[in-house]
Amino acid sequence: MCYPYTYTDQRRFLCELETDALRSRHVRKEVLSRTLAGNECELLWVTDYTASQAEIDTRRVVAVSARVHPGESNASWMMHGIIDFLTGRSAEADALRRHCLFLIVPMLNPDGVICGNYRCSLAAVDLNRRWSRPSAKLHPTVHALKKLLLRLHVRQPVALYVDIQGHSRKQRTFMYGR
Repeated sequence: MCYPYTYTDQRRFLCELETDALRSRHVRKEVLSRTLAGNECELLWVTDYTASQAEIDTRRVVAVSARVHPGESNASWMMHGIIDFLTGRSAEADALRRHCLFLIVPMLNPDGVICGNYRCSLAAVDLNRRWSRPSAKLHPTVHALKKLLLRLHVRQPVALYVDIQGHSRKQRTFMYGR
């Protein structure tokens, strides 16, 4: 339904980001969790790191994730653009980095993407339906992200969480909210 965006594409993009002298100053990469197959689910922190850690710890958190449904590759293309923008040179990106701490999970279901699944994980479940009680063993990426968001919110406010998805019938941009 969309142009492919593979796990390899993401890894290549993040590697290029880390080796770019200008963009890499704004990014810290870590592994959020390992998947059932042992793949890395990567997490990026994007902000203005020239500030003190105390100042960074007071910034509002904006969390963004994508690819909970592996077949929705358009979500990865959107995430690619978001990361490209947030690490770029524009005055708008600079202002956002000075005021927010971005927590970004570019691919929440790497195993599903690698296996070519459309909606489910390697455990044959829709991870988007596991948010209320994710299992650390069966749904490690969702479990780790939920745990991180809850722990982080105690320290500093999580102002917004956006999960980028695609849709099989709707076109252009739209939003569901809760």
